[in-house]
Amino acid sequence: MAEAVAVVGVVASIVQLVDFGSKVLHRLNHFQSSLGDVPKIFEHVKAELPILLETLSRTKDAVEKGSIKQETKNALLLVVNQCQTQITVLDDLISRSLPQEGDSWRKKTSKAVLSLGQDAKVAKITTILRTHIQSRKRYEYPVADKMEKDRKLSLTVLDPLPARPTPSSTVPFRRDPDFVHREILSEVQCRCLQPASRVALVGLGRVGKSQLAIEYSSQVKESSSDTWVFWLHASSAARFEEGYRKIAERAKIAGRDNLEADILRLVNSWLSDEANGRWFMIVDNADDASAFSHSADESKISDNSNMAASTDALSEFLPQSQIGFILVTSRSRDVAFQITGDTRDIIMVNPMDEGLAMDILRKKLQGNFNEDDAKSVLRALDYMPLAITQAAAFINQRSPHITLSKYS
Repeated sequence: MAEAVAVVGVVASIVQLVDFGSKVLHRLNHFQSSLGDVPKIFEHVKAELPILLETLSRTKDAVEKGSIKQETKNALLLVVNQCQTQITVLDDLISRSLPQEGDSWRKKTSKAVLSLGQDAKVAKITTILRTHIQSRKRYEYPVADKMEKDRKLSLTVLDPLPARPTPSSTVPFRRDPDFVHREILSEVQCRCLQPASRVALVGLGRVGKSQLAIEYSSQVKESSSDTWVFWLHASSAARFEEGYRKIAERAKIAGRDNLEADILRLVNSWLSDEANGRWFMIVDNADDASAFSHSADESKISDNSNMAASTDALSEFLPQSQIGFILVTSRSRDVAFQITGDTRDIIMVNPMDEGLAMDILRKKLQGNFNEDDAKSVLRALDYMPLAITQAAAFINQRSPHITLSKYS
């Protein structure tokens, strides 16, 4: 009897949440159809909400058919309650931020101003809902008759499948403990919430593009331990392929040891298979337009590489996947466009302003700090983050013989 009550509790909670979530989604859709595009802060959650509602509906069916264990039902109830809380907060934000048809001009204006400060809240809601979508998948069990289950069990016993590797990171750089937050990072975070997103950081060398990518990759791994994080050096076709080989090794992709294997196509297929889980990829130093727009240059590829036989541009091996997103760093706006396909996904990275540059120098220097000397050094370094970091390291290494005033 207690189990029957538990089933009713879970099912009823899911039905209530799906009904409420559908109404919230309807409000967003109605706004878009009648009053124009949904503000950017709501675009991502609008894309995630239907997925959540669909997965919850499938979970309800599984509970009713008895294919979910009792302890899992208890965990599910917690997930449903947490989702209910987040969607309630979202509904309140929509009410306060989106203008209605009958609102006065003054009220519409005040709501538009209010919505500007809600990005972080909506992004947090989206992240939480996405996390619950992933966690819900762990609670979903296939429904099959006893004969089919026995058949699968016997196959597993006779020919056990190798254990899947735990998602990890191939980022070859340490996170900077002195990282100074830049507003561009918040923009990257917001853009990358979109499923299958491709975002590019474009700017001069030493302006801090790779450092922003390293910091964001650390945040992704920190907040989502079940997400693969891959780093590709894309300065040449050979290094791009080398990065794919590292992915194949880390993910233990079947067929990677075959000398005749086309590593690019093998890894591309693995990344395109949603069963392998979520992934985030940084394509760093993608500056060579010919590598991303034409067939690979055989002169740039090692003799034992299978890439020479490829007739596709490197960009063809970056899959569009609902569970994967890509961050590109490049000095070339043209290359960035070739990979992202949309100028709106290109974020220009400029040298820092004096305040941020001063923060970096102050954090990096270990000795005495004179602000006037610091301003002189920063001007000489054009406020470039990498140049500032290198200068600070030089001064620290040769202190006390070299100081800020002597360096300037």
